[in-house]
Amino acid sequence: MAEDQERVFKLPEFAAHAQTINCLALGHKSSVLVTGGEDRKINLWTLCKDGYTAIMSLFGHVSPIEAVRFDHSEEKVATGTRSGTFKVWDLETLKVQKTFYGHRSGIKSIAFHPTGDFIASASTDSSIKLWDIKRKSCIYRYKGHQGSVNNLQFSPDGGWIASAGDDGIVKLWDLKAGKLLADLKGHKSGVNVVDFHPGELLLASGSSDRTVKFWDLENFHLVSSTPEISHGVDNILFHPSGSCLFATSANMLRVYGWEPYQCFDEIRTNWGNAASICFTNTQLLAASYMETFVFPYLVFLQRVKPIMDTCYGNDPKSISSPALDRKKPFSHGTPDTAAVMPHRRESNSSAFELEHRNIDHNHQAANLPRTHFQNNLGEISDQKCNNIISNNREHLKPQSKISPKLLGGGELEAEIFNQIEKGHSAVIEKLHERSANLMKIEDKWKYDNARAALKLCIDLGDPALVIDMLSVMNSKKDLWNLDLCTLLSPKLVDLITSPHKRYVETVCGTLKLILETFGPLLKSCLNPSAGIGVDITAEERMNKCEVINGNLDQIKVILDKMQVTGQLDDGLKEVQILVETL
Repeated sequence: MAEDQERVFKLPEFAAHAQTINCLALGHKSSVLVTGGEDRKINLWTLCKDGYTAIMSLFGHVSPIEAVRFDHSEEKVATGTRSGTFKVWDLETLKVQKTFYGHRSGIKSIAFHPTGDFIASASTDSSIKLWDIKRKSCIYRYKGHQGSVNNLQFSPDGGWIASAGDDGIVKLWDLKAGKLLADLKGHKSGVNVVDFHPGELLLASGSSDRTVKFWDLENFHLVSSTPEISHGVDNILFHPSGSCLFATSANMLRVYGWEPYQCFDEIRTNWGNAASICFTNTQLLAASYMETFVFPYLVFLQRVKPIMDTCYGNDPKSISSPALDRKKPFSHGTPDTAAVMPHRRESNSSAFELEHRNIDHNHQAANLPRTHFQNNLGEISDQKCNNIISNNREHLKPQSKISPKLLGGGELEAEIFNQIEKGHSAVIEKLHERSANLMKIEDKWKYDNARAALKLCIDLGDPALVIDMLSVMNSKKDLWNLDLCTLLSPKLVDLITSPHKRYVETVCGTLKLILETFGPLLKSCLNPSAGIGVDITAEERMNKCEVINGNLDQIKVILDKMQVTGQLDDGLKEVQILVETL
């Protein structure tokens, strides 16, 4: 198909993980992508016509990632693991909103309710669970599939949920009643994916039996089925207009109607098995993965039937199936319910100028820089569309384990960017490591105590982490005790001579707090009075004070030397005066 070269455009491939990628998902509002892999990391990206931008990495899982999903606002992402746990992350704060436990084996699919208050998970243990995100609890468990549950999808109004099983059955569940509505049987093999029509009582299912089936949800019977194709169906998605269904399989994209059945168009691609697809107003964005690489693609809908016909026609609805007169419960919702999910499949952008949210990651504890993303997905010229390659999966494999080349760049330009990227990668890696360590410290504080968190912070050996933690602790005077002072005082001796002004200012604040709060006690321990008998508590307190006083003596010597050389600023002078009063 020569015309396919004018309809499909391959964006630059890129290495997304250090180990094998297991899953990916595209956002439905902007060109964001989330990936999960064997390295137990979740990486987020933005796509553009010239390449990609790394947004952030999320750490915290202890087993490989098997499922990822954005919520409808793209402000949260859910990630499921092989061990059966999954987390919901807040992308603004970079924090785990909740970790959910309950599945006995790996998570296969996750789906957010249209209102955002609930989330459903499907597992290889054959169960489906519905969770209340705010209450952080499982409110219902749906059982009935024999084997793995491969995919979940909420209806546009949020009242039903459809599940696709390895047993070849599509099950429809009523959330409010908590019961099974119908078993939709007809597939000869496992069902991979399901999708609700945006406005009608219609459901589509794609299967490994190489067919797509359309189901009438008013009577729960089969409307039509596509003929068997050469490979199993990987993904399906109704066009936002409801006029047709897009279905992907190995290196193919097909566009279907359902009553009567017809195949509007077939487009040969080279994406292998597309793991995720989504729509913009004028394009379909697809992404696949192989080993550690992601392969994004664009399909120009203006050149795909029947969309190309509606672009120039007066009645876009003329293509949809007129013979089927179904009720449309998803198009008349009350204002306080999610009756329609337009944001689920389309954005307000034009061409491929997708809207990028300015994600302000104001995560002070992690010292992460704020990242702002420009709208850099411009219209791609026709001349660039002829780089589609032949239907050969082997061509997807990168020639070498390097980052993708810049489009249209010369060798000198590429070399310059490679050099810049090397330095940038080291900084990003350090920031990611620091962010992960801060999350460990936070968890230690939350589930243990402040002393255990401080000990972990010191043991990690990163001065920046200690300073970040002291910045928080300096504002919590009631938190301090002799145990914390004893643990911290040797580290203060090292940090007082730091070349970083912020480090020294933070240490000065800590020393002032210690001396003002515990100064009288430390002074009394220098000349203890003899008591009668043995007081174990007093002995322990005396030992702690001796350790603190010994380190304060070292700090006094350092400050005296700095005074001689004229290096003492106002903050250090205040500390020197307080130390001399002991």
